[in-house]
Amino acid sequence: VTLTVANADSQDTIVHDITVDLAPVADFTYTPETGYAQTEFQFVAVQQDAAAQPVTAYNWDFNDGSEIASGETVNHIFEEPGEYNVKLTIFYKHSPATSGLPSEQLSTTKAITVYPQPEAVISTSPALIWVGDTVSFDASGTIPGIEPITRYAWDFADGAQAEGITAEHIYTAPGIYTVTLT
Repeated sequence: VTLTVANADSQDTIVHDITVDLAPVADFTYTPETGYAQTEFQFVAVQQDAAAQPVTAYNWDFNDGSEIASGETVNHIFEEPGEYNVKLTIFYKHSPATSGLPSEQLSTTKAITVYPQPEAVISTSPALIWVGDTVSFDASGTIPGIEPITRYAWDFADGAQAEGITAEHIYTAPGIYTVTLT
């Protein structure tokens, strides 16, 4: 930078060097984009511009009570479903001319929705079943996960099958039957 000052009688010029740094960018991607509790997610900090000041540390706060993770790429499992504000903080220093200054930091936060694992739930009635009784099966307590359930398929373990959120069946022989809902 050059500054010249002048009045009617004289002028003076001073030259001053400045360093203009390119700050890194705090941003990240993650996979899977949609996931369940108990599923491993991978978080990756974006690649920095080659002219940017180098990042000296990456800290990840998953907002779920877990320890702060560090590294350019980290894996994390959310134990419970919910909405989590995942925060990446990057640390960097300005050019060597300012090496005595403390690290700078930049952060970004993204909301991540973690869904419950799908869980098939079957309820039956009556509680005590006799040969020839009509047994009612109900899957309305099923937890769908990310996508809505489009089909309920019942296998009554005696060769009979049915479809629907509820079904009825009559067993014609005594025994222990393992009913399957898919």
